[in-house]
Amino acid sequence: MIAKDQGIILSLSDYRENDALAQVFLKDHGRYSLIARGVKKYSSKKAYSVMPFCLDEFIFDHREGKEMAVMQSAALIKNYYRKEDLKQLSGLQLLSDIALMTYDSYDNLKSQYEDIYQAFEHSLTGRLEAVIAVYIAHVAERAGIAPMVDGCAICHDPRVVTISIRDGGFLCAKHGLSLNKIDPMRLKKFRLAHKVPWDYLDEMDKIGYDQTDLFLLADFFFHHADLKLRSYDFFKSLFQL
Repeated sequence: MIAKDQGIILSLSDYRENDALAQVFLKDHGRYSLIARGVKKYSSKKAYSVMPFCLDEFIFDHREGKEMAVMQSAALIKNYYRKEDLKQLSGLQLLSDIALMTYDSYDNLKSQYEDIYQAFEHSLTGRLEAVIAVYIAHVAERAGIAPMVDGCAICHDPRVVTISIRDGGFLCAKHGLSLNKIDPMRLKKFRLAHKVPWDYLDEMDKIGYDQTDLFLLADFFFHHADLKLRSYDFFKSLFQL
């Protein structure tokens, strides 16, 4: 059956001599592996639209229960890649890897697609740290590994002073006695990232969300998700240059 759907190309790899395999997150079909025939040929008319981090409208051969199909066509809607911005590119790679590694075909596909779509859209505004943080927070919520941010993870005391990866979130002075205290503003930003919807991303800007805030949140997530991504290590290294 021929299907039409909108989606974002999260990765692209060689498949056969002149073909490529695109890992795509489709709005109505979820994650799909689309075979792009002849896309590596110099004369290919598909090449400009079959690239990583492109939003396309795809026509493909869909078979029920299958997550791999032959792409018939791809019409470019938007290219999110900005070649002059290495941090933005590495951020898109990180977002893509998280989306691919945490995809759940049994979860709400609309919600999963909307989050990755919103993350890519907001990546163009320059608020990359906040964008990645909110995306990770939404993924963590769906996966059931979101931290306790409404009080101490042990006693629920709202007067928190630090964050514990082991204990699953905020800790009060009593239960966080052996840990270093964290600046109250960082705690506020950690909580906000787990509460703010995409429409209120500006609130993150107002309080100066930065890379330290992001890495605090991301390290928590990757530990509880049991994920190790090279793209995350590379992204962090860019802030040390």
